[in-house]
Amino acid sequence: MQDVELYTTHSCTYCLRVKEFLSERRVDFVEYNVEDDEEARERMVDLSSHTTVPTIVVGDEVVVGFDPKRLAKLLPGKRP
Repeated sequence: MQDVELYTTHSCTYCLRVKEFLSERRVDFVEYNVEDDEEARERMVDLSSHTTVPTIVVGDEVVVGFDPKRLAKLLPGKRP
């Protein structure tokens, strides 16, 4: 299974939705809150060239924003 990284902030509604989406599919992920972790924020910008959250990294793919259809394609073996 690919590694999944999730870059979030405290007040991001879409970040909560992504976490629910991943949890429903039993996908393990590592969450980095970019408000609290400057190194994670810099890493997110390096990966995506954006400061938009949520930013989700699945293996080598970067998804900026909550895109359930794209995430479902990247995580084909996992279903609710």
